[in-house]
Amino acid sequence: MNPGGAATDLDRLGGDAGLRRLMERFVRDMATDFVIGFLFEGKDLARISQHESELASGLFGGATPYQGRPLATLHRAMRIHRGHFRRRLFVLRRALVGEGVPPDLVERWIAHHASMEHAIVLDADCLPDPSPPGDGDRN
Repeated sequence: MNPGGAATDLDRLGGDAGLRRLMERFVRDMATDFVIGFLFEGKDLARISQHESELASGLFGGATPYQGRPLATLHRAMRIHRGHFRRRLFVLRRALVGEGVPPDLVERWIAHHASMEHAIVLDADCLPDPSPPGDGDRN
């Protein structure tokens, strides 16, 4: 609580314990998702949950700073495409709404994660090239 007695955003999420519970669900949901789950095979899900909690703590006024590697460096080798990233946003929204997170916090959380797309996603997309080879040769 703030000194004035008003609940902080972190309080509204259930404090540090509530935030950790939310992130454990989110990471579990990502790891079992039929679209992006393969990205989590063999990964330390507890460690990922901890880092997700740290990122969210900073967003919502908590005292726990992010202790992980730079996001761009960490994700570059994973070859994450735009579709994967946007599926992650969908899974995050579904987890937050499913856990009863207030709508204003859901929207801020999603916007914050969406703002990191450029640091995580490959420049290439997983969509086919819009102009097949030889397409310009037709009269």
